[in-house]
Amino acid sequence: MLRTQEASSSSTARWKYDVFVSFRREDARNGFTDRLYYALKFKGIVTFRDEEKLERGKSISPEILKAIEESRFAIVILSRNYASSTRCLDELVKIIEGKKEMERTIFPIFYDVNPSDVRKQTGTFAQAFAEYEDHFKDNTKKVQTWRSALREVSNLKGWHLQDGDEARIIEYIVRELSQKLSYAVSEVPKGLVGIISAAEKLESCLAIGSNDVRIIGVCGMGGMGKTTLARVVFQMVSKEFEGCCFLPNVMEVSRKDGLVPLQQQLILQLLNERMSIQDVQDGVFMIKNRLCHKRILLVLDDVDQLDHLEKLVGKHNWFGLGSRVIITTRDKHLLRSVKADEIYEVEGLNFDEALHLLSLKAFKKDHPPKDYLELSKDVVHYSNGLPLVIEILVQMLDYLGLYPDVGLRVLLDKSLIQMNDTRVWMLDILQGIGRNIVYEECPKEPGKRSRLWLFNDIKHVLTKNTGTEAIQVIVLKLPEPKEATEAIQAIGPDVFGGNEAYWNFEACPEAFSKMCNLRYLIINDVHIPNGLNYLSNELRYLEWRGYSSKCLPSSFQPKELVELKLRFSKIDLSLER
Repeated sequence: MLRTQEASSSSTARWKYDVFVSFRREDARNGFTDRLYYALKFKGIVTFRDEEKLERGKSISPEILKAIEESRFAIVILSRNYASSTRCLDELVKIIEGKKEMERTIFPIFYDVNPSDVRKQTGTFAQAFAEYEDHFKDNTKKVQTWRSALREVSNLKGWHLQDGDEARIIEYIVRELSQKLSYAVSEVPKGLVGIISAAEKLESCLAIGSNDVRIIGVCGMGGMGKTTLARVVFQMVSKEFEGCCFLPNVMEVSRKDGLVPLQQQLILQLLNERMSIQDVQDGVFMIKNRLCHKRILLVLDDVDQLDHLEKLVGKHNWFGLGSRVIITTRDKHLLRSVKADEIYEVEGLNFDEALHLLSLKAFKKDHPPKDYLELSKDVVHYSNGLPLVIEILVQMLDYLGLYPDVGLRVLLDKSLIQMNDTRVWMLDILQGIGRNIVYEECPKEPGKRSRLWLFNDIKHVLTKNTGTEAIQVIVLKLPEPKEATEAIQAIGPDVFGGNEAYWNFEACPEAFSKMCNLRYLIINDVHIPNGLNYLSNELRYLEWRGYSSKCLPSSFQPKELVELKLRFSKIDLSLER
């Protein structure tokens, strides 16, 4: 039902905060910034302001830079001593950059200063820049950048705050931002096909007008667009709540860093407070005790563990009346376990919708060019209505024939894989696409495919000696004895010959003799009673648990071999010398 196209670059996915407030702490002691902040917060406008004190001369933190990038609007409170803070000036430069690059709207507030003083850098601004001219003699470009940013912001439409009109100015600011946010979220992000109907259906599930606490599940297989749908609805309704929080990639973050950082982020976004959480239970206590009287909107994206829900959402009474929680997941059972009030199931695209999406993605048009129509239809049929699959296939076609590292960089940029020095993780959809491509290399004979991973295919090739030079990778990881027994019991003894012996077989000595291009071999508990005659000299990785011979083939020259694992084998190292 949801069509994701360039979703990662859409404005909906980009903004984490509605407003970033830049101000000089020493000039805000009379409470104006606090009153403005809480007025925005009360209206449901998600506002970021830095709460930490920073010593003079310290540089702006990466966290602040990121918050500026993730804010749709910026309020710059230009006070008498604003320019005396290099940090404030650095914030302003970053905000101005976003005005040009990200179409960010900036609202200046001239707090007890004349706009002309800001524009011309006179008065207290002149004093500050006199010091900078002396202090930054070796970096005059930096000073000029600050001056330019002040000139630009002073020419923008804003508010000149003088004695006695604070309340009126705050009212104007809140009203102006509310109107602009309402307009912004009503727009359909570019690159999404049919998003309006899907978003309206999910919004109706939220029943915003009711005063109960509701948990809504968004369920569907990977690549359907659950996250994008949740983001769009989050932007549509966030102004109705006292606090809002979108936690993306819960599964990925929790596996890498645990639940405590997620709990901290949840509290930071909903309360705008940085809290030290000792452990998960401490986080649970803080969430349910600090948020039980607050009307909040919370989105947990990509959840795969019930324990995560229990530690981040818990029960309905953790949150104040009128609160809404949206959970995206592939597992409907999780939603039932947490007693979700409604479950919205995201469906795939129909043929016309999928073709439209492919055309937008591949050709930047509503319809494919005539010469590419049949190819486009083939891709659409293959995608089975999954938006992410269409995007991946278009990328594959785009980069067909280029070097593998280029393709990997594309997949990394699209967040379709993750890499470290030794491993690559990929979405199961991407893995499925790759496996289907390999299967199509030769559907009838696995020995003519480049990669083998299915037990029956590998058994066929090694017992029938049908391997060829096409094979580059064999990965046969058999289950542990307990898992094998459970599989036999679950699927039926007839399928597996009645016992665990099904998992073990004898390969013929010549099984690898034609696989001269084999580079990667993982194989467990495959026996060759009469010894192995050949292994490819191209092997980089060899893992064979329970290798039954006393030595490797005499013709094997492991010049390319990087790693060798022969656990529980009968190998006699004295014979290898």
